[in-house]
Amino acid sequence: MNSKTIYEQLLMAKRCFDSNDNKGAEQILFQVIELEPQNVDALLGIARVKTMSKDWNSAIKYQRLALKYEPSEIHILSYLCQLLLVTKDFKGLLKALLDFKGVVPVNLLKALLIRLYDHYEVERCKELLIQWQVKTSHEYNQLITSLPQNSDFELLRITYLAATERFPNESNFWQKLANVEARLSNYDAALTAFDKATSGKDITASLGLAYADLCILAHKLDEAQKWLGLIFDRLSNDNHLLNWTEAQIRIHHFNGNTKGAIKHATFLLTKTTVNGYVWRTLIETAENEKLANMLEDLTSSLKEVSDPFHSKMMSYALAKGYDRLKNYGLAYDCYEIANRAQNIHLKKIGHSFSDVSERKYFEFLKNINVSPVTLHSKTDEYAPIFLVGLPRSGSTLLEKVLAQHPRVIPMGECAVWGNLINNKLIQQISNKQPPELNGAEISHFRHSYINAIGNKNIISIDKMPHNFRFAPFIIAAFPNAKIIQLRRKKEAVCWSVFTQPFSDIHNYSTTLPDIAAFYQQSYELMDYWGKSYPKNIVDIRYEDIVEKTHKTLSDLFEWCGLNWDPKFLDFYLSNKPSFTFSENQVREPINSKGLEKWLNYKPYFPSNFS
Repeated sequence: MNSKTIYEQLLMAKRCFDSNDNKGAEQILFQVIELEPQNVDALLGIARVKTMSKDWNSAIKYQRLALKYEPSEIHILSYLCQLLLVTKDFKGLLKALLDFKGVVPVNLLKALLIRLYDHYEVERCKELLIQWQVKTSHEYNQLITSLPQNSDFELLRITYLAATERFPNESNFWQKLANVEARLSNYDAALTAFDKATSGKDITASLGLAYADLCILAHKLDEAQKWLGLIFDRLSNDNHLLNWTEAQIRIHHFNGNTKGAIKHATFLLTKTTVNGYVWRTLIETAENEKLANMLEDLTSSLKEVSDPFHSKMMSYALAKGYDRLKNYGLAYDCYEIANRAQNIHLKKIGHSFSDVSERKYFEFLKNINVSPVTLHSKTDEYAPIFLVGLPRSGSTLLEKVLAQHPRVIPMGECAVWGNLINNKLIQQISNKQPPELNGAEISHFRHSYINAIGNKNIISIDKMPHNFRFAPFIIAAFPNAKIIQLRRKKEAVCWSVFTQPFSDIHNYSTTLPDIAAFYQQSYELMDYWGKSYPKNIVDIRYEDIVEKTHKTLSDLFEWCGLNWDPKFLDFYLSNKPSFTFSENQVREPINSKGLEKWLNYKPYFPSNFS
């Protein structure tokens, strides 16, 4: 058969394809291969037939042969990579990419990195990035900047980790890794990367302030204080001084050092009257006879404020002051103003609360098929404790009591589950994929969480409230997990949420009707999880902790497999810092002062609250 006849045979195969006669096309193409084994068009045609019949192994075989004879053809390599992804032959995919890395363009590498990460082949992502022969850090940076920068920080983290291994002396990569770790709430890792980024450098005021801020976020207050002391003589402008003093106020707040907070707030007030931290500190600690004059000064200062954030924070401070004076009408108005400012901000960034969207999301969560991990030995039986529910439901208080037990370590509000699972679920919703998390994905979540905790030989407490959404995924990853769903009277918890300056994540927190809607949907979801996983989930009412303290807590400790000691109620005598809005409450014995506070504001509740 001469070349002209082969060409004619290939045309006949094409006509067979066009008429959906795949079997006829395959027969003709095999005849071509017998005479010309290196005919790439025939090999690709056979790979196409095998793909249509889902004979993946044969399709891969002929695609590899085609690539062998035409190693510079990117479309052949790209199609081979797609087949290897379909069959989840990640080892083969990695080998193919590394074998032909001289011809793979950055856009194909980027696409395959994202697909590998989607399959939770994290180590293969890292291996690919490390072995990729990039000549300069500039070329590597081009690859990184082509990845999604604001959605999947875990993928960026892997990429920057590989970058720091490939170019260990590039401080720019260490700095960016520190930023990504901080976005993922991996503050200890962020501090380590920051150390590398600043190694051998003169520590400027800006760098020192950034490091101190990371230390505060990592709850390393002594370290933060040390750095603030080191850079004091380097504060070269008023802005540095303001940030330095604000950091001092935050540290004193967390440590319960009222005098220290007042001292620095008073000083900062001589430099600027536009600062929410300052006014909050002074309003909360002012003597009653001085409070009225202070509120007048704050009201005057508010008129000069153009910054939306400080306007909001100062309005909250003003509300707290009027609350202390028992002028509940004015306090309510100030809370309204503060929340209205936050609502405007949420609309501007496209993150307003939607009752309908939230309900759809919760229904989506109920329908996800979850494959649990397999525990191979006793050492795998890690049993973390999760305190979940709406904010302001008593999680900080309960964490303080549980943490009195010598086997229990509090981890604060760990963002790992939200970061990992939300990214995956949002991707499924966007791509209209079936709601499913397989064993590999759940195993990835498990290992990522244990890495974030740092020690699986302890009983950790994670008090991130919104983890109530992820109960099935937590139980799939940790079959022995204990999930405590905290409940509180609707009016009390909704009002308490309304009076606090929450972050943008809590987009439901700016109006009482929205908070009530979120409350209703959240409790319905928690009811559903409680019935579905009775061995792992227990409900605890905040009111019972306050009014039936010994019975409620001793029963709860027993359910957690921990022995109870009444001395655990002396938690408030500890000097340990508190990092939530409940910082003042947890420095006192358990009491009922806050149970009915909402009644003072009931006359001002909107008619559509219920």
